[in-house]
Amino acid sequence: MAAQWQRESSEGEDEAEPVEVEHDEEAADTMVARLRDVEHSIQAVERRISFKNRGHQTSSPSSTPRRERRRREAEDSGSSENSTSSDDSGIDRRLSIDEEDGKHYQKKRNKSKSLAKKLSRARSKSLGLIFGEKPAAPLFGTSYLNREWEIVTVKEMCRRLSLDEIDHIEMPIPEGAKSSQILDELMIRQVMEILPARAEGYPWVNIYNSEKHGFSLATLYRKMAEFDEDMSPVLLIIRDINEHVFGAIVSSPIRPQEGYSGTGDSCLLWRFTGEVPHTRELRHYTWTGDNQYFTNATRESLSIGAGGGHQGLWLDADLNHGRSQKCETFDNEPLTGDKEDFIIQFVEAYGFRM
Repeated sequence: MAAQWQRESSEGEDEAEPVEVEHDEEAADTMVARLRDVEHSIQAVERRISFKNRGHQTSSPSSTPRRERRRREAEDSGSSENSTSSDDSGIDRRLSIDEEDGKHYQKKRNKSKSLAKKLSRARSKSLGLIFGEKPAAPLFGTSYLNREWEIVTVKEMCRRLSLDEIDHIEMPIPEGAKSSQILDELMIRQVMEILPARAEGYPWVNIYNSEKHGFSLATLYRKMAEFDEDMSPVLLIIRDINEHVFGAIVSSPIRPQEGYSGTGDSCLLWRFTGEVPHTRELRHYTWTGDNQYFTNATRESLSIGAGGGHQGLWLDADLNHGRSQKCETFDNEPLTGDKEDFIIQFVEAYGFRM
């Protein structure tokens, strides 16, 4: 509010420069209170004038002091007509100033309230809280299925979260993985990348070791039966006498049964190219979808992958001889290179403590 004040000097009257005065809400409330006081004063003056003109009298004895007071006030009003008129003019002047100030602050308050309402409405609209309006897009995608969890690989999780820097972070080797007598640390890290999602990061458990338990398929089955993680995939690692390192991943512990078993999402063949100590590049062969000949475990042999009269990986009952051919299940190349037949030097089987 801007108010102009006039000051008188000893030499004459000079106009004072306008002074900007800032008020807050408390000042506005004080101004409104002053305005009410002025209104009450005006009403009191009007009542006194009305009583004087009409000669208002009250016959009630209890109102005698009040009647005498009003009479004296009416008598005094004649003698103080000049002072009353000057007071009224001052009141009118203050009233006009106060009314202007009140309107100014009322405008500012109304503008602030309007802005607050607009901001609140915009926020509510963005959250879809306004009745009859919908959010621009569903919070968790367009599917209305109740997906409480999903198994994904670590790489897929990082891709979804756009964690590009995760590529520069070296994942720790799981507990028990370094106990392998065939795989070194670099080979273990490469094998970690092809494990099924439900096995990633879990400790490795050595179920079978040919050097410790002997070369026997029956012993391998017995050790698998003792393993208590029925839902764990199994990593089969083989090294032949020509230093080829290869193997398979199957969906569950291997146990003798009729026909083939397993699932395509957690069954594959793999091999390292080259020979020890230059065995470094890992190649793996996943399910093609042409058939479901995943794992066939019998007392006479163990077969993983088949089709067209060929077997992706075949081992005899003594875990001595084996064969690897291109098969329809995985569309793999022979795991031992040019020769399909091989002689086993070492066999390991790992499960995962889930």
